[in-house]
This record gives sequence, structure tokens and C-alpha cells, in this order.
Amino acid sequence: MKFSRVNVRLALFCLVYFCFSSAIVYCQPQSQTLKLKGRVDELAMFASMAGMKLSSSQFEPGKTKVEAVRNGSSAYYCGIQSGDLLSNIQASEDFLKIEFKRAGKTYSSMVPIKLSVYRRKLKEGISDPQPGPVNKSIKSGLNFNDTMLKALAAKLSHYRIVFLIDRSDSMDGGLRYGRSDISRFTYLRQELQDFSGSVLPLLGDKKNVSVITFNEDFEEKEIADSAGLTAIFDGLTPEGATNFSKPFSYVFEKYKSQPLLVILFSDGFANRGESVAQLIARASKEIDLSICIFQIGKDEDGEKIIKRLDSSLESLGAERDVVSVKDFSYLFDHGLKAALYELLRAAN
Repeated sequence: MKFSRVNVRLALFCLVYFCFSSAIVYCQPQSQTLKLKGRVDELAMFASMAGMKLSSSQFEPGKTKVEAVRNGSSAYYCGIQSGDLLSNIQASEDFLKIEFKRAGKTYSSMVPIKLSVYRRKLKEGISDPQPGPVNKSIKSGLNFNDTMLKALAAKLSHYRIVFLIDRSDSMDGGLRYGRSDISRFTYLRQELQDFSGSVLPLLGDKKNVSVITFNEDFEEKEIADSAGLTAIFDGLTPEGATNFSKPFSYVFEKYKSQPLLVILFSDGFANRGESVAQLIARASKEIDLSICIFQIGKDEDGEKIIKRLDSSLESLGAERDVVSVKDFSYLFDHGLKAALYELLRAAN
């Protein structure tokens, strides 16, 4: 049987049209589209999921720009570039539909995101921190009173304080403890919001507090109040592997000339990079250093890794015991303020 060139071309056209139509049907949202309403946490969370940093925390069509795109992110592979001017953002299923302008031309891109993670965070009821000594949504410690709160603030005022917050992929897992199995990252956010809302105001002008979030890389930001902490969490989604050594090396070098308190929050999963125990052992000989480690989530393997940091320092030549550890059961039952108070009191 012979085919003319016209028939061949017609067959090829039909095949291409069928494939293209199927792709459109596959990529179209299967449920009602969710439109951004300009909320700070909503926009920042979507941008973080896609791998973008935007110029504004409030979405303004035709004004909000893409400031940076993380290499290897969904936005990176979908062609989003720094400098693109956003005209519309819509989220549906597991895609973020972005309409943007570049060099006078309009483009549209469907960027894959973990919308299920976002929906779960909404369900968990993340809310803005309330000023004052107690956030009623979480425990603040058994018999932890105002006198102890002031004593904790007094102890903290002597240090340069650095919070190291694990934001690797495993922090998106559940707590495996208690009645409500929210994510580890959400639990930590709630505890730190309560802490910053009640403790930081008592530090007065002596605020020397920064937050370093890390996975395979890290980023440091200064905070002066609970609003600064909220802004940090609003722009983050747990992703990537865990490298403890990078942020520890950075902190030990940057703050070696002053009394330093490092407070690490992690589920304790495997580290990449240099041995953290060796880094701490060396730093203990050179720095006025204290380290408090809190495990987030109930996991036996993670608990072993974290306790190993505490028990192995002497064999590595540490000058003194600079590490104190509280497991997740204690943190969950007593709250961060009471747990940190007990660690610092025991160390002194």
C-alpha cells in the first residue's frame, strides 16, 4: 500500500496534534484554581516552593519582580529568570502558573510545586506569633514562671546567640510523638515564635541574635523580634540534604572573639561534610563556646546521632564539655523556654 506525501504529512500533523492536546489536558488543573490574595506567608511560601526570591512580600501585578532563582529548582528548569516581571500567579493541584514579562514580551510557565505541603501547613494552623509570655497553642513549660523567664533572659544576654535551624527535607516529616502529628518544621516554628515573642523583648538593647537556616547550604539573618523570625519561616520549605559542618564552621570563625551560644534544632539525620564533632572539639580550645542541641521529632536513629555529638567530644580532645542535649520528649513535654533554661542552668 502506497501513501502520498500529502497523506504522510496529514498523518504526522494528526499525531503531533494528538500529543500536544494530550499534554495540554495533562497539564491543566483538575480542580478549582486558587488565586493568591497578597498574603505575606502565602506568596513567600509559593515562591520558596518554586525556588524563587521575589522583590516584594506582597504580590502586586506588574510590579513584583523575580530577584533570584535557585539553581536546580523548579522555576530554574521552567525558564524563570532574575528580572522577570510577574503579572499573574495561580496555584492549582501541583503546579504554579506564572505569567510574566521579559524584554517587552509576555510569557507563561507551569512550575511544579509541592502544593500538598502547603495545604497541610494551612491545615496545621500556622498563625502569626502573639506578643507576650505565653502562646496558648503550645506548651511553655511545666511551672515556668516570670522569675524563670527573666533569669533565662539574663543568662542569654551574656552571649552572641545563633539559632541553627535544620530545613532539610526530613524536617517535613511528622513528630511521631504526642496526639497531633504535625510536621517537625511546623512544630519548631511554633516553639520559636513563642520563644521570640516572650524572651527577645527582655533582652533590651543587648539583642545579638541571628538565625541560620541550613540544608546542603546555609543562610544567616539577624532578628530583633518575633516578626523577623516569622519572615524567615514564611520564606522556607524543607528540602535538600543535611550538612551540619558548613554552618558550624562559619559560626565558629565569624564569632570567635565573643562568648558564643549556638542552639541547634535538627531531627538528627545523616550529615554531609566534615565531622561536626571534630569541629566542635577544635573550637572548644579557641572559643568561649556553649552549644545546646534539641532534637525535633521522635526518631531513634536521629537521637543516636545527636547524642553522639555530646559523648564523643572528650575522645577527640575537647578542652571541656561544651555540648548539652535534650531529647524531643523533654522538649515536647516542657517547651523550649523551660528546656533551654534547664540546659543553661545545668551548664553553669
